[in-house]
Amino acid sequence: MSSLIILMALLFFGSLFWVGFVTIWAALISLLLVVFPSVVIHNHLDSFAIFIVYALIFLMSYYKKKKKKEIYLGVGTKEGKN
Repeated sequence: MSSLIILMALLFFGSLFWVGFVTIWAALISLLLVVFPSVVIHNHLDSFAIFIVYALIFLMSYYKKKKKKEIYLGVGTKEGKN
């Protein structure tokens, strides 16, 4: 079980270094790897805690990408006005 948790962590943290489409799919796969053991193994509390941590990390990485895109678009519109 601990090796499975290590594998899930490697998959998810590895996905943070990719960009765009690959990140979304790698994050979804790692989230499924957390949800599936929580359904099969009746240790819901541990798996739910891991799921919350992964979801927070995924949302933070998504927000960072969105923020970068907004900054880029803001600079583009500023240059367009000048």
